[in-house]
Amino acid sequence: EVIIFNPTLTRLLFVEIRDINGRLIKAIKLDTIDLHVPIPVVELSAGNYFLTIQTKGDVITKRMVMQ
Repeated sequence: EVIIFNPTLTRLLFVEIRDINGRLIKAIKLDTIDLHVPIPVVELSAGNYFLTIQTKGDVITKRMVMQ
């Protein structure tokens, strides 16, 4: 499980997880303003992924390493 920390309580709309080749692995509709947002990732193999978070006014992409 990955926890998205949302200290500004921005409305989070969607989360996408893509592999290193850009293939979409998981897409989750959120529509929440929670401080901590859990994202289940138990099905992911070890490797590098990109986590893209879409908010009401921004798109944020972070690299995620699964071991």
